[in-house]
Amino acid sequence: MKPIPIDNKPVFAMIQIRDLSRTVELVGERKLHLMDAALMLALIKHTHTYSGRVLVTVHKLALDLKVNESDARAGIARLIKHHQLRRVKDPDTGEKYYRLNPWMVQTSKGSLQGLAQKEFMEA
Repeated sequence: MKPIPIDNKPVFAMIQIRDLSRTVELVGERKLHLMDAALMLALIKHTHTYSGRVLVTVHKLALDLKVNESDARAGIARLIKHHQLRRVKDPDTGEKYYRLNPWMVQTSKGSLQGLAQKEFMEA
């Protein structure tokens, strides 16, 4: 799959309430921190809505949230641990990116949604 340029057009992401409720429960159980919820919003902000790929660095996320990079990395690790996020490597290009749980945050349609689910499960 060729990299898809990100444009500045207004776009939409659909968030599934049932799966978002699980994330809120994890925050309430103190398995995720409040900052992790903000980190998820920052990741959604950087999601390419056609492909569902999150092409952002930890440095950029830390700048967005005005936290240090080690806190952002720790939040990413917790999100990965609780199946909210995955690191994915494109088998064709070797490009690395994040993938939010596609059952919670849906951005792409049809076959790309299926690809997002497959990549998430395999990562």
